[in-house]
Amino acid sequence: METQSHNLEEIITSNGFVETQSHNEIITDMGKDISVTNMEKKDTNNGIVETQSHNEIIIKEKDISVTNIEKKATNDDIMEQKNKEIILTEEQCAIIETLPQPKQYFCGNARAGAGKTTTLEYLTLKFSAILFYYICFNKSVEEEATRRFGNNVVCKTIDALAHEKFKEKNPYSTISSFWPLDIMLSYCVTKNLTSHFEGYKMRTLLEAFCNSDKDDIMPCHLDEAEIEPHNRQKYTALATELFGVMAYQSHLIPCTFPVARKMLHLEKVVFPCNVIIVDEANDLNQVMKGILDNNVATKGILLIGDSMQRIYDFMNNINLLEEVLAAKTFHLTKCQRFGPTIRDFMNDILKRYEDMEKPQYPILPFATNEKKDLIIPSIRPLLYDPEYYERVCTHVGKSSFNRICFLFYSNVAMIERLEAFVTHPLYQPSSIHISGWEEATERIYHYMNLYQSSYAVFQRELVRAKKTFNLAVSRVMEYVAKPRLQHKLPVVLNLIKNSINCSSETLLCFSTIHKFKGLEADVVVLGKDILLPTGREKNVKERQEKWRRFYTAATRVRIVLVLNNKLRYLITDTSWLKQKEKKIEKKEYAMEIKRKGKEQELAFCKRMHSLQ
Repeated sequence: METQSHNLEEIITSNGFVETQSHNEIITDMGKDISVTNMEKKDTNNGIVETQSHNEIIIKEKDISVTNIEKKATNDDIMEQKNKEIILTEEQCAIIETLPQPKQYFCGNARAGAGKTTTLEYLTLKFSAILFYYICFNKSVEEEATRRFGNNVVCKTIDALAHEKFKEKNPYSTISSFWPLDIMLSYCVTKNLTSHFEGYKMRTLLEAFCNSDKDDIMPCHLDEAEIEPHNRQKYTALATELFGVMAYQSHLIPCTFPVARKMLHLEKVVFPCNVIIVDEANDLNQVMKGILDNNVATKGILLIGDSMQRIYDFMNNINLLEEVLAAKTFHLTKCQRFGPTIRDFMNDILKRYEDMEKPQYPILPFATNEKKDLIIPSIRPLLYDPEYYERVCTHVGKSSFNRICFLFYSNVAMIERLEAFVTHPLYQPSSIHISGWEEATERIYHYMNLYQSSYAVFQRELVRAKKTFNLAVSRVMEYVAKPRLQHKLPVVLNLIKNSINCSSETLLCFSTIHKFKGLEADVVVLGKDILLPTGREKNVKERQEKWRRFYTAATRVRIVLVLNNKLRYLITDTSWLKQKEKKIEKKEYAMEIKRKGKEQELAFCKRMHSLQ
């Protein structure tokens, strides 16, 4: 059947399907004229065709008036259509052909962008009669997975599952996204905890307990919160009391998600499904391991992740891919996200990591892929120079970029960059997407109010944070106390807040690497605090964390990777770096000569003084 169309636009979507818009008139050769008014056909990411807003469809042989028709294809039709568009690798087929049985762990170690979600999509389509629980790493991944997976897959974060269970017992209570510090401190006043510093210790103790697989508060939790020996009994009793109030009397102190997760573990909740798929199993807290151990007796569990993306060591997270005894282990190495330029760059980074750190398990390099990509040393010309922007787009074969994402390690570095961005002379008020804005500014607002109300208390808390090497708190307090921000910080924060757009499809996105984990963008800009190890780290753990943070941030990119000033040497001519090193050596040599000269002069003066 031949079809003639007027004003017809066809767009190939990201998963290979055709999306048709603006169909004013379609005439077939079967002797039937079909006039369509305001027709929109959309193809969802899971391959199900949905037809919306059909105001009127008229066929000459029989008049039919249809409103809001929805058509859904079967899983077999979806899989057959997908097979025509996507060629699966042997590594992907090996995972799709198998299914974990009860009391079995299957592990999949997948490199970034190696088609992990696509593989899981085909697996759930093949076993369409089985009910899967897909435990996603964050809300953004959950939303994407819900669009892509079929009806036999329940896509939830562990926080969403904990929230559902909590609402069953407390239908009129809500869960707070962050710890209610002010309410907790006011509650603790009756227990002789009066300072903000002691309040943060209590929060750290509760977080350590809620993220562990222990049933009671243990000495290891007290060590993590740096509780003094003479205060341990008091803190243990108060933390236990606070946990009970938040879990069972949330009208007094709002319950938080860590507390709700812990309740899933303590109550030994079993999920109503056949197979559990755990995303980002390389970076799970120990309470998650306890929840899975409660379910493995009756369900098969598939763990999938990338061991190089473990960036939550500060929360004592573990790599479950290496912790469990797996019945089978799979590998996905062929990158489908970025092209050969970034692939070779990342393989070089992995080789350096392997040579320096000597990991227990071998590091699998990225396999070949033939997409156009690019690495550039600065974002400014891409944002403010239209000619440079067009040149970059032409080089990678794109007309424009869908998303530019700035990634940072800390919230303070992200807000500093946002401050510089919105106060730039060329900045035009526009919408930007910021992941976790309330959480990012919680401490800043808290210490800003403390700084304005009681400067002496603020200074005392800052000294304590520095003495205990609490870098997260001390960085926030130092940022609030900067002289250039006096009386301007509230204005800057409001200016940033007014530019926020909650839509994840916004062109400009600012996020920490922890919030952006599992997502991707056309252009990724590495913030000033995402660096490679320099050899000056305090210990091996800190050095390895830097490797993994850089790897996680750099592999979020699809087309253009933008380095920061301190990483330009990785892609540019290193002759200037060698000259700089020579200058540093000459300067250090001159300082050494000067120091020795002063020592000799001092020794000479002492000898002359003794002779006198």
